[in-house]
This record gives sequence, structure tokens and C-alpha cells, in this order.
Amino acid sequence: MIIIYFYHIPKTAGNYIHRNLQKISQTEDSKAYNFYDGPKLRKQGRYSVPISKDHGLPPHTPNSNKKIKEIKDFIKNIPKLEHEYVFIHHHNGYCGLKDISVELKKSMKIVNSNNGTFYLFTRLREIIPWINSHINFCIQLGIEHSVESHLTDGVTQNYQSKYLLYNSSFWEKDIGISKEDILETIPIINKIYTNNLDEIKTDLSRIIGKDVPWDYKKRNISKKTIKISEDEKMALIDKNETDMWFYNLAKNKYQSKSSSNE
Repeated sequence: MIIIYFYHIPKTAGNYIHRNLQKISQTEDSKAYNFYDGPKLRKQGRYSVPISKDHGLPPHTPNSNKKIKEIKDFIKNIPKLEHEYVFIHHHNGYCGLKDISVELKKSMKIVNSNNGTFYLFTRLREIIPWINSHINFCIQLGIEHSVESHLTDGVTQNYQSKYLLYNSSFWEKDIGISKEDILETIPIINKIYTNNLDEIKTDLSRIIGKDVPWDYKKRNISKKTIKISEDEKMALIDKNETDMWFYNLAKNKYQSKSSSNE
């Protein structure tokens, strides 16, 4: 059994990666699971979680106890799945990796000890391009957002670190995080990609044991960018110090871990 678990942090080319995982899953004896409740925009500009297309759940808030139990139970049962390949896309609306790290460790140990492979990966993006993309994304959805609002609103600062730990795209209030929380959580991640997206295809081909199909053309490359001055860049870097630290840590240390997670 080979488990490919993709933890999708927003605005890091996650849809491009997810589409390619779907492409691979269609060619193998596999099962794909999609843990995603995407936020939908109401006229007044507020977000709510719609009915899940995958699990038929009634609407409820992101990271609810019901959703945490749902994904914890699923992870506990991963070793019992009967497909040769299992592809998991974990995105918005469910809890972050911090809340399910114990369950992930246990299932990883069982799968790996039975000559299987449990490969959990995610991707981070450099802070200024990430902020640029996030601001554009919000504007496209009709949400007022700018460099100035990012600098003054703590909710969107250090976003990638918060999302890794706690998930959910739109927090009602800022949440506290620490580097210690990140350091305690990331050992369950086999690899954190930063620069080369094509490296994901190379690694998955190695893990699966053959060249996997991959569509290089469908990348989400935004043609719209906002102008950020050098002074604003310095201010943004200062306000996102944890994300900067996390990105550099991932780039320098967490890109060459083995797929066995030993």
C-alpha cells in the first residue's frame, strides 16, 4: 500500500498539485479522498462552509469537533484500506496537522512497518509572492484586502504557519502560534516543497515505482499582480517573521527527508 497525503496550504500551487494527483489516481488501482469544504462567498461578503460534496455533511463551521472526529477516524482507518494506492487531499475546512499528528504518526508507523509507504507532503511559498497572490485572490472574490490591511490585520500575517497548524482560511480573530508548535508538528511531514514544483512529480514517480502522468500546463499563474514597494516589502517581512523563518527552515532542512518517515 502506498499512501500519498497532500496537505494543501492555500496559494502555494495546491490546485495544480491536486489536479495532477487526480490524474495519477485515474491510472492506478487507487482511491482518492478529498477533505475540502471550500468557502463560498455570500452577498454580504462573509464566508460559510457549504455542504460537503464528498461526505454529505450538513453545514457547520471549519474545525468543528465533528470534522476533527471525522478526519481522525479516517486517518486511524487508513491502514485498513484495501487499495494499492490511496491519494488524500487535505485542504480547507478541516483541522490542521497539529490536531491530528498523533493519529498520523500511528497510521504511518503501521503502514511503513507492513512494507508500505506513507508519504505526507506540503508546499510553502516565499512570503512576498504569497502575499501578492493572496491579496489578488481576495480582491477577485470581492473581499477588500491590500498591503496596508495585511500590515494592520494580524489575522492574515504568518498565514502559512497558521494554516499548517490549524487550517481554515478565514479566522474570525487572530490565533497565536509559536515556532515550537511548528517544530513539534513538522516531523510527521516527509517533505516540504518550496521552489521546484516539478520535483513533486519526480518524487512521486520514485515512490510509486514508475513514471507518473503529469500535466505541466495547468499551473495557476496569475497575470495580475499588485505593486509592492521596497519599503512595503521590508514591512511585510517584519510582520511575517514566523512565515519567513518557516520557509527558510523548510528550504534548508525539510526537503530531503526519506519517504519512510523513520
